[in-house]
Amino acid sequence: MRLNLSNRESGTVKAAINNYGDSLKEEYECPCGKGIVVYERDNIVGHKHRQTDCHCKDCDKIYSFNRGEATPKN
Repeated sequence: MRLNLSNRESGTVKAAINNYGDSLKEEYECPCGKGIVVYERDNIVGHKHRQTDCHCKDCDKIYSFNRGEATPKN
């Protein structure tokens, strides 16, 4: 199921001398509408990180989350 995007922030990050990258943070409404799902990505030379967190206890028990998507857990 696709989630509704509620906020998006992006920017340039300087991690060290001559070591730049970009960051992205997207907030989505959780399926029940009571919380949010946060997707964060850092793309810095030598360090790439992606993370998706659900800030709703009910939906976190029922769904697995990825960028902008919720999939029922089996």
